[in-house]
Amino acid sequence: MSRLAFFFLFAYIGVVFIRPQEFVLFLNDFPLAITLECLALSCWFFNQKKLNIIEIKSVIALNIIIGISWISLSMSEGINQSLQFFFSQTLVVILISNVADSIKRHHALLILIALSAVIMSVHGILQIAADDKIGWTGIKALSRSDSLEFPVWQARYIGIFQDPNDMGMLLACAIPILFYFVAVSNSFLIRLVLIAGILTVLQGIYVANSRGTIVAVIAPIALYFLIKKNMIRAIIPLAMAIPVATLVLPSRFFISDDESSNDRIEAWYQGYLMFKSNPIIGVGKDNFTDHHFKTAHNSWVLAYAELGFLGFFFWMSMIFSALYAMYYLMSQKNTVIEKKTDLEIKIDTQKEYERLKLFEKEKSLAATTFFSFIAVLASAFFLSRTYSFMLYLMPGLCAASFIRITRDFPEIKIPSVQSAIFISSIAFIGLITIIVMIKS
Repeated sequence: MSRLAFFFLFAYIGVVFIRPQEFVLFLNDFPLAITLECLALSCWFFNQKKLNIIEIKSVIALNIIIGISWISLSMSEGINQSLQFFFSQTLVVILISNVADSIKRHHALLILIALSAVIMSVHGILQIAADDKIGWTGIKALSRSDSLEFPVWQARYIGIFQDPNDMGMLLACAIPILFYFVAVSNSFLIRLVLIAGILTVLQGIYVANSRGTIVAVIAPIALYFLIKKNMIRAIIPLAMAIPVATLVLPSRFFISDDESSNDRIEAWYQGYLMFKSNPIIGVGKDNFTDHHFKTAHNSWVLAYAELGFLGFFFWMSMIFSALYAMYYLMSQKNTVIEKKTDLEIKIDTQKEYERLKLFEKEKSLAATTFFSFIAVLASAFFLSRTYSFMLYLMPGLCAASFIRITRDFPEIKIPSVQSAIFISSIAFIGLITIIVMIKS
């Protein structure tokens, strides 16, 4: 049943990304995504379940708070919102963390993300190249006026990726994944294919023409140099890249006075007022635009405005517990010294050696998941994507790594960071409040 659960989960995520049900005629009226997810849930239900981890407990608590925040307004809508969140977000975290119980399955999900990014990139490239700006899915590229005299076209996909920013989030997430597979592949041909995939996704990012996506690409690169090298070594290549960036970055990256930029601080201020009016459970999921004509332009602001401090804390807990676990794992040392040959490594048994090699693989996978997650979060910071599919898929992958490593290496104990997350939640709300007060 475990294999079937993973098969249906893999198919479900593929359908959420590629969305054949929206452009293949005979699938239009069939609830393909929810059917596959329910099949995955049914198969997993009979397997061993691992629910006692912080990411799962946090998303379940978040689910409950969403229901409570709405029940005070409407009982039926509260139940409806809870069920929608459960199937679209909570179940994603639970299933991925439990079903991706091997490196092979984790690899398969990463490949699916990368392949989806390549497909969307090709779609976007062809869409922008077409005279009518329409891709094979039937959707037209987004036209923006901004402050230029001529329209700016942004490539996009369908479904949850109709917004170029959402498509860009997935593309940015795929870059570290593709580099990971280039690094671990032993085949020259496969490496060439992967490099071609990287170039295709970079072109897809260019035609998406999203400033947030550019930041999402830069953020994990900068963080990589900060972690692996040091701050000085990180600043030098980034400074050298600035002149190059001015030549190759999309046109919208340098437009700072368009409507969305001007309205962002005002939206943050309105979010502060919503939080002030209901600081415990917020104004309710999806209710931000009932209080302000535009959304928050920031996933964190949207979270505390709509979900209050309780919801914001559990949302932060799900995200940053997962992120810290990956950072902690990838930072661990073991007795395998990279510069030595296998014969020079002193080990007691071949079994122990294989165990150490497995840990090295898990560390590399944790690092890849970490940097991909950083790309998603960097993109989400400038968007209202508190409930985005990607923001729940990544904690699920992080939790899957955590479960596997604590199962295979029980001596590894990851410290709790709940106190730090609690303090950070308060600090972030305070910082945004100070910013909007100064700007207003």
